[in-house]
Amino acid sequence: MILTRFGTLTLFPKTTFEEDLMQYSINTPNANVVLMLNGRTVPVYYHGGRYYIESVVGAELTIDVTSNLHDRQAEILVSVDGRHVLRNEPANFSNRGMVVRPYGTWNVQGWLIDDQHTAPIVIGRANSDSVAAQTAGSNANAEVIGIAIFPEYKRPVYRENNLRSLGLGDEPVAKGITMRGGLESFSASSGTAAHMGDRTDRVNYGKTQFTRADEFTPATMIEVHYKTREWLVAHGIIGEDLPSAFGGTGYGNLRRG
Repeated sequence: MILTRFGTLTLFPKTTFEEDLMQYSINTPNANVVLMLNGRTVPVYYHGGRYYIESVVGAELTIDVTSNLHDRQAEILVSVDGRHVLRNEPANFSNRGMVVRPYGTWNVQGWLIDDQHTAPIVIGRANSDSVAAQTAGSNANAEVIGIAIFPEYKRPVYRENNLRSLGLGDEPVAKGITMRGGLESFSASSGTAAHMGDRTDRVNYGKTQFTRADEFTPATMIEVHYKTREWLVAHGIIGEDLPSAFGGTGYGNLRRG
């Protein structure tokens, strides 16, 4: 403790704010990221230089990515388990993404199955039914979400559509992938992976031209690892559940002496 003219200043250990930080969004100079399971924002844990969220088998994952750039548009790339969410291809910086206006938001609702529809990203077990296993033959890159932000080189003329995809081609992400809506058949596994739900949702994406300020180097790259609660506890990222002081139902059913 340090005594100052304004009172007592308490110095907390470094890990209080850096190693064990819990937050409900990831905010960077170029973008803000919010992750949701079943429509509810989930806490993000910062530990050992990495971001983590708790995975829940059967939950639908959605991601809101908002550009923090005020003077130019941005192209956003999003990957799940090493797969590009807009096309059936491995995720890398040569992928084409979604363009948003200054301070615009891309709500990533799922895997794009054609230019007008998505299928939910559903957290399941790391087995042969996952999107990564069906497309890449392996779950080696499972349990990780990637977000990359590419600022524009020059400002193009704005159009009415806020969201515009780039170069999707004729091979949407769903080609050759089996939709798996039921999660009961998942085999027991220590890990999780992203699957494709059996519902389709309509989206309104247009197309545009975009020139990156740097073609292969994003201004911001974020990785978020999704892990089971047991894994997070075992690795000291979150604490074990503790008894609740007010978690009971009252005294009505207790025997009286």
